[in-house]
Amino acid sequence: MPYTTIVAGTYATAAWANANVRDQTIAQFASTAARDSAITTPVEGMVAAITDTNLLTIYTGSAWVEYGRYGAWQSYTPTWTNLTVGNGTVVTKYVRIGSMVTYTGKITIGSTTSISGFVSVSLPVTAQDGFMNGSARLNDDGTRAYVGAVNISSGGTSLGFTHSESGGFGAWNATNPFTIAAADLVSWNITYEAA
Repeated sequence: MPYTTIVAGTYATAAWANANVRDQTIAQFASTAARDSAITTPVEGMVAAITDTNLLTIYTGSAWVEYGRYGAWQSYTPTWTNLTVGNGTVVTKYVRIGSMVTYTGKITIGSTTSISGFVSVSLPVTAQDGFMNGSARLNDDGTRAYVGAVNISSGGTSLGFTHSESGGFGAWNATNPFTIAAADLVSWNITYEAA
């Protein structure tokens, strides 16, 4: 796409307007389907805003790719490994800007929450492979708090929880670092690179 400085006497032909206005404006569409229906021959570098998901997309010359989200944090319903939420409560949110994802959440243990092994929770966006840490806090019903960490799994699809203990970090489970009971709280925060 050309970049044009308008000078006196410039005529706005259809070709000029298409190249300098239409193709260089961020168009808004209700969905990716609406975008694809309206823009049948996109031009490399075009940007389109998708309003149903608060997403910016850019055309690479061969495909539309996600550039980043804008606006408010997104709610997310995770899946758990070795933890059944029961009547516990879970609140998780994330925001993605380009390839950077920040993911935060907390679970308040309920009387029917159960843990059967090393606990992990799914990521809202698959992470780039590689070791990545974030922070966690394990709170024994206001009695005692433990510093923890979250580690992205190989494959980049989930977070595993660990806690501080003498000489390093131990895996969080039903009895370690304390026996999990109703009203206990676990929270986490991590920023990572999307795959």
